[in-house]
Amino acid sequence: AATVAALERDVLRAIGAHKHIVSLVEYAETADAYALLLELAEGGEVFDRICEGPYSEADAATVVRQVATALVHMHSKGICHRDLKPENILLTSRASDADVKVADFGIAAFTSTSEPISGAAGTINYIAPEILADGPYGVEVDTWSLGVILFILLGAYNPFDPKSLSDRPSTRAAIKEGFDAVGFTGYPRQWRAVSDEAKEFVRVCLTHSQADRPDVHTLCDSPYLRPRERR
Repeated sequence: AATVAALERDVLRAIGAHKHIVSLVEYAETADAYALLLELAEGGEVFDRICEGPYSEADAATVVRQVATALVHMHSKGICHRDLKPENILLTSRASDADVKVADFGIAAFTSTSEPISGAAGTINYIAPEILADGPYGVEVDTWSLGVILFILLGAYNPFDPKSLSDRPSTRAAIKEGFDAVGFTGYPRQWRAVSDEAKEFVRVCLTHSQADRPDVHTLCDSPYLRPRERR
């Protein structure tokens, strides 16, 4: 546990201050205990907000845009989060237009072009296929997770949850097969009012090949993420 805390401390120190990342205030360690004092986010988890129902497209775009800008920053510092999910995205307040902050860097990894990341990590419903392939990977795994998050914000269910799949394969099998085999078929009525721009953003994030999957800096220029009026 102390090793995990020390890693998170080092990652947060390397990241520094960013509007959409929970910041480290203080770190303390004794012979038998450790403590990370983190910035307070009073609004709770985005996961709890999703449980109230799907986000509007405008609000979902705002959340994803803020998370994407956080990813651009941390990736520029050579840091891959590896566990992006709604539970690790916090709301700054309970206001309907609250900003979000990325949190929980306990399994984040430092990476570079000469030293790709390896090893299983993350929450199964959000991990990219290259992690399941047991090969080296890079920060593109965070792009995949961002696509799953947007899918959930708009659809209120996980695309790789067996309950949403017609033939009920395992989550691992569904991820390995790829998003094209899943699509927006789980609850078709849920997607009738969702724009093609939003669906295309999900598809691009969930590009099966990590070599073809765009980085988050490129995604920030997506028409879907352009600021719009929130409802």
